[in-house]
Amino acid sequence: MNTFFRRYSRNWGAVFGLIVILFVCFLAIAAPYIYEESPWMMVAAPLIPP
Repeated sequence: MNTFFRRYSRNWGAVFGLIVILFVCFLAIAAPYIYEESPWMMVAAPLIPP
């Protein structure tokens, strides 16, 4: 297992991809705490003319 992590850490593309995936997962978990209002609540009826 130690050799896997050593080889993985040398591959910068794989490390960057892992960081992006972890960041997206963190945002998905933290989203209800960052923006507490329901995304389905709208100010007005949808698709009304300006």
